[in-house]
Amino acid sequence: MNPTLKRAFSRFIGVDLGGGRGKTTAIAEIRSGVGGAQVIEVATRSGRLPWTDDTLLAHLLAEPATDTVIAIDAPLTQSACGRCERAVCPGMEACADPAVIWLRTEGRALVRKVAVETVGGGARPAFTAQARLLPYAHRATEVVMTYERGLLPLSALGQTSGAIAARASQIRRRLRGGGFELHANLLEVSPAATVAALCGSRAARGYKRDADPWQTRALIL
Repeated sequence: MNPTLKRAFSRFIGVDLGGGRGKTTAIAEIRSGVGGAQVIEVATRSGRLPWTDDTLLAHLLAEPATDTVIAIDAPLTQSACGRCERAVCPGMEACADPAVIWLRTEGRALVRKVAVETVGGGARPAFTAQARLLPYAHRATEVVMTYERGLLPLSALGQTSGAIAARASQIRRRLRGGGFELHANLLEVSPAATVAALCGSRAARGYKRDADPWQTRALIL
């Protein structure tokens, strides 16, 4: 990744994705212009409506994708097993998928040599060589962010399945029809990891739980 890469985006939308009923979903929008960045909206509802799929997508697709980037706090890619199309599974140890090979080699090695503490997770348990990284539950990104970078708690592992992940996958496919491509103008993000990287692990542990969320988010912005 090129750290000096610049893109001509002027509309930035962040989505804290919740369940399909939309009551736990929130969005924030920032626009950049000649005078700098301006917070346009921070909303837990669209008017009086919760952020259901149709309401959320109508808002996200209201303007052309050419100058907009969308960041979603939810898994936008699947685990290796989730995207596998093989009719017969050979098992993790014999699987030739590059992601599964990484999990059983480099992933397990990371778990074995893990440091003694992680953000928000306290002391890590002493894993053995048989640490159970599973190709249907774990992605390399969470393993690296937890065990190599120390930016996510242990509880972040295995969250690539479930209702929110399924909703995120469907929203990603629908956004693609509006010109949003993953890793270009559609990004998967982790607020906890971002706060840990920018402000340190102490701030990451309590940025939602222990502090006024509006004040904390304003400080970060």
